Amino acid sequence: MMKKGKTKYKDNEIYRNNMIVNGKQKYEDNEIYRKNMIEKVQEKRSLFKVAKSHIDVVVQTFKDAIKKGPEYVCACCLRLLFQNQVLECKCENYDKQLIQKCVTEKYVHKCSSECESNCLLAVSCRNKLWICYTCHRKLHRGLTPPESFCNNLQLETVPDELCNLNKLESHLIALNIPFQKIMNLPKGNQAGIIGPVVLVPSDVKVVTNTLPRPVDDNLLVKVKLKRKLEYKGYVQYEFVDIKHVEKAFNYLRKHNKWYANIELNSQWMDTNNEQNELFDVVNDSANDSKNESDKKTDTMLRKVI
Repeated sequence: MMKKGKTKYKDNEIYRNNMIVNGKQKYEDNEIYRKNMIEKVQEKRSLFKVAKSHIDVVVQTFKDAIKKGPEYVCACCLRLLFQNQVLECKCENYDKQLIQKCVTEKYVHKCSSECESNCLLAVSCRNKLWICYTCHRKLHRGLTPPESFCNNLQLETVPDELCNLNKLESHLIALNIPFQKIMNLPKGNQAGIIGPVVLVPSDVKVVTNTLPRPVDDNLLVKVKLKRKLEYKGYVQYEFVDIKHVEKAFNYLRKHNKWYANIELNSQWMDTNNEQNELFDVVNDSANDSKNESDKKTDTMLRKVI
């Protein structure tokens, strides 16, 4: 019976709301019930204080706290938060005009014909509307939260031309390359910046003129990123897809004023082919002369022998 009651309380929202209302009313009217509830709460708190002295309980409490990551999206400020930082957003508790202005259902999953029969998002936290406590307090007082997306604080969607770039490709098209030292902090398994952050300006025109153009689209180029050309070591060493870099440059030239005057060197391949042809001719002539000299030495050796 206890399990059925807990399951019904968890699944049936009407039953859960009725139980909450009846419990509050009983707490206000019945003095004996109120005293018993206070004693139970005090006993739980005292037991929890004693349990906190044991390291096993502390470790288990920490694991339970970090079991779920920041998966809950605030419908007002659109931040990813932990479960203890949000509460269910009930639009009827706020002003209608503020709700229409500050709250969005963009990240609430609603099953459609494209979803599978056992949709994982339908049973996750994305099936409800959540709001953080900061936005909840502001909306409850009839104020627009400063963190709300309606204040033009939302992030723009990154186009595909820039999403397909790896780290080194994004550095090649950047006007400034940041260099920073990131290390693991002693506690919490978090990363932090150690020391100063140096911004190195990059001449994108030089990059566009020096990058080779492969004949085949499937070919990749190995590129090393160094702090200085004089250094032997490098910061990054990856394969670069020139087609991705060209698409990113073309997109930035159209949508970013700082890239408007940058032009790709389309003649690079032609000049490179001419150089390769000259190099082949020189190699062929050198090989011919070498073969002739070998023949002469062979005849001379035969005569001597």
